[in-house]
Amino acid sequence: MKPSDKEIADPEVAKDLFRPLRWRVFCALKDRKASPSKLSRYLGAPLRDISFHVRELCLLCMVKLAQRTSPQGSIERQYVAAAQAVISDESWAQFPDDIKRCIHDSWLEQIGKDLRKASFTDGFHRAEIQLCRIPLTIDPEAWKELSHASVEYRKRLLQIERDAIKRLKRKDQKQEKALVLLAAFEDNSRSDQASFPHWEDRRVEDS
Repeated sequence: MKPSDKEIADPEVAKDLFRPLRWRVFCALKDRKASPSKLSRYLGAPLRDISFHVRELCLLCMVKLAQRTSPQGSIERQYVAAAQAVISDESWAQFPDDIKRCIHDSWLEQIGKDLRKASFTDGFHRAEIQLCRIPLTIDPEAWKELSHASVEYRKRLLQIERDAIKRLKRKDQKQEKALVLLAAFEDNSRSDQASFPHWEDRRVEDS
């Protein structure tokens, strides 16, 4: 079962959640259960640090104990994500800039790791793979439309997953993993158009 959405409205809670290693631990537990020792090997971080962040995520109610096993006589606790972190437009608008920077820095670090791992493991070889980069010229009103479109797209993606899980239960098919990244942000690198030639307006005419 997918973890339910949890609104993160308190900027201090957001700052605690989006600490770089803590966010990586949380992301690793979104679709799998694992013990701190397994997370330590997977993330390449000291077990002491991983255990600390797992405990803090439990206190934030973002991670929960999923299973307790006793391999070779020792007790091993496995954890899984208990919620999906969601920040509304209203909450994001109220967050201080340093909190926003903390959040997007951790998010971008995780995305970079995801993309590099996919590249190293042939994750871009399927015929259906999509890679899109779409620069847009918009007005202030269009930001709300972009936000709404992103929310609707996320809902559609989750419905696609639910449909796939139903088919997997009925048919003997291989379960596969996919990762969709979605971001819409101000492209300040294109804000000063005067310093760049308008390549789109150039035409090559036959002499």
